[in-house]
Amino acid sequence: MDFLSLLQSNSGSLIQIGYVAILMFAAVVLLPKLLKEHAAERQMFLQTIKERDEKFFEVIQSYRDALVDFQQKEDESHRELAAMITDCRVKVSAEHKELMRALKAIARKTDAEFIE
Repeated sequence: MDFLSLLQSNSGSLIQIGYVAILMFAAVVLLPKLLKEHAAERQMFLQTIKERDEKFFEVIQSYRDALVDFQQKEDESHRELAAMITDCRVKVSAEHKELMRALKAIARKTDAEFIE
C-alpha cells in the first residue's frame, strides 16, 4: 500500500484527528488567552464603574452640602426677619401708645378750651 491509498482509506479518521487537534489547540492555547483578556476587560469595566460611582457620590455629596448650607442660611434669614418683625411690632405698639396719649391730651385740652 502506498501512502495515498492509506490516506484515502483512513481519511475519516484523519479528519476526526484534525478536529481533535484543532479543539485541543483551542482549549490549550486560545481559551486561556481569551479568559485572560475577558478578565482584564471585566476588571477595567469594574474599575470604570467604581470611578464613575465615586464621582457620582461626590457630586451628590456636594449637592447635599450645598442644600444643607442653603437651608441653614435660610433658617438664619427667617430668624432675622422674625426678630425684625418683633422689633417693628414693639416699636409700633410703643409709638401707638405715645400717639394715643398725645391725642388724648390734645382732646382734653381742646375740650377744656371749648368749655371755657
